[in-house]
Amino acid sequence: MTELFKKTATEVVELLKAGEITPAELLEVAISRIEAVDGQINALPIRCFDRAQEQAKQMVRPIDDS
Repeated sequence: MTELFKKTATEVVELLKAGEITPAELLEVAISRIEAVDGQINALPIRCFDRAQEQAKQMVRPIDDS
């Protein structure tokens, strides 16, 4: 799902709910995109990818609609 970064937040939530992607997979797509473009825009001077990856691994419980 390399084109995942082009999806809307609503579309991404639906993929997460359906179990089609995991939070960790979503994060990896985001990290890849950041690494691809941040050299040009310098939006993230501090990167905490390791911490984000640990948190994403812990977020594997189902998302409810409440």
